[in-house]
Amino acid sequence: MRHSIKTYILVIITLFSIPAFAENTISITVKTNEKSAFAIGYFVGGEAKGSMGKSYSGKGPKNKKYLFGYKKKFINGNNVYCGAQILTQNSAVTLITEGSKCHIAIN
Repeated sequence: MRHSIKTYILVIITLFSIPAFAENTISITVKTNEKSAFAIGYFVGGEAKGSMGKSYSGKGPKNKKYLFGYKKKFINGNNVYCGAQILTQNSAVTLITEGSKCHIAIN
């Protein structure tokens, strides 16, 4: 009997906490057309997220500052910083390189 009560309470707590967690998570897609980009991603809350290639889609916390950039030419290539933004909703971020400067555009 005690085991089933504990299980019931755990299920109730889980059902109420899932929507609260989901409301604090957003989807982020970051992309670039830069020919020399080897890997792309962002840094948020002390964690780097990204992948090889010219685009990456992931999830992250809402209302946090995101730093965007890409790695140039190969895995040990230079990091190119493109900008930072506090994101409050699902976002598509494009990294735009013009000459030696890079900036972000958020859709």
